[in-house]
Amino acid sequence: MGRASSILAAVLVGSAGILLSACIPIPLVSGYEGGSRQNIPAQVPTFVVQGETTRADVVLALGEPDRSADDGSWLLYGSGYSQGGLALVAVGNAGGALGLAQEKMRYRLLVIRFDDTGVISSTEIREKFCPEWSMVAVPGPASEPAPCFDLSGDDLVVSDLVSAAAPGERLIGTYPHVVWWQGQENPPDLALFSRPGRQGQWAALAVTDRSLILTPSGTPVPGPDFAYLVSPIAGTIRLPLTDIREATSNRRYLVPFITLALADGTRCSIQVMTGTGGSTYIWDYGQTRAAAEMLRESIKAATDGAGN
Repeated sequence: MGRASSILAAVLVGSAGILLSACIPIPLVSGYEGGSRQNIPAQVPTFVVQGETTRADVVLALGEPDRSADDGSWLLYGSGYSQGGLALVAVGNAGGALGLAQEKMRYRLLVIRFDDTGVISSTEIREKFCPEWSMVAVPGPASEPAPCFDLSGDDLVVSDLVSAAAPGERLIGTYPHVVWWQGQENPPDLALFSRPGRQGQWAALAVTDRSLILTPSGTPVPGPDFAYLVSPIAGTIRLPLTDIREATSNRRYLVPFITLALADGTRCSIQVMTGTGGSTYIWDYGQTRAAAEMLRESIKAATDGAGN
């Protein structure tokens, strides 16, 4: 994480100047991530009373939210806390150094929803503990892992988009960052990534009990350091699950993707992406497989229901 990498980088710089060759274990102290808020309790705050507390009351007590709905229907507050860990630092004879750090992180998210009058209608606290690794080389770059728990609120934004695009449908899962290859069984191979003619579309994916929905993503389109060209999706695409014959998880070279076989005989592909900072995104193997499995189960349920 940012705390571990900054601490580790400072230690490495100092160590590299005084040691010829060594492997040093360094304990990492507990504490909040840089910039993280520190006022999210393990339970819903006592001042929160459903049906009475207003949006203004929440902002006065907790400060400006980390994210909010465009219509003000929800506010999100998140925090990241390191419970400590250990860094192993190897310093070479030439003065360079390499460090590997492992921290146990606790992520906490408070979501507060409001009714049309601005009064709290529901509250939710999400929490997850997980180990995270980072690596730093001196001289060289720092490797920051993607958090194991999403504090961005992207899933809430996608849920709002689905509510508008498909009212009455039950949301099953969201994937805020995907690349959609329409009418292609496979994304282009590595040699074709930079060709404008093989350009994917950047979108948010949602799966409901009745359809697969792609909506324009609120995330900026990745910059020039992205693996290949992508453009924003032009508008909402809704595929009824009963029009999808099969969803399979595939891999071409090192690139994972989902292939959709449609009822009209065409095929499409989806790649689930994970942001690693700035405009840098990578293919997410685990999320891609999970999305394919979710689609398979949803398609079967929708098809079985349509046949009854």
